[in-house]
Amino acid sequence: GFGDFSRSQIHVEWDEHDSTEMRAAANYINGQSYREALHVLNETSERSAKWFYFSAAANFGMGNQAAALQQINQAISKDSSNARYRQFKEQIQGGKTTWYEQQSRSYGRPIFAGNSYCLELCAMNLFCNLCCGGRFCFC
Repeated sequence: GFGDFSRSQIHVEWDEHDSTEMRAAANYINGQSYREALHVLNETSERSAKWFYFSAAANFGMGNQAAALQQINQAISKDSSNARYRQFKEQIQGGKTTWYEQQSRSYGRPIFAGNSYCLELCAMNLFCNLCCGGRFCFC
């Protein structure tokens, strides 16, 4: 559906500390040139967590879900604190989260997030107002 992650929405980022090859691979992935990205990745000797993440992204973009899952698991084993890697693993596994939900995980959940204690108290207060004539009570 609209807003769901799909192969066409794969986006990876590089930084100034990355090698020229890693930057090229990222640019290929972001441009949906997954075969070229894999070629560049396979030509480098680097095998960092980010390398495995980029390899997972390129494989996933090509439709190689099993290889992508194997690669992202390697990335997570090398850098278990990286939330982006775990989110991408969910995407590979077919999680039905939207881009906005994925991004919000980086910043924490909103205050009314379904199972929020505050939301439950507000709902209970509303219910009690209906039952008990406007005062907070335990019905």
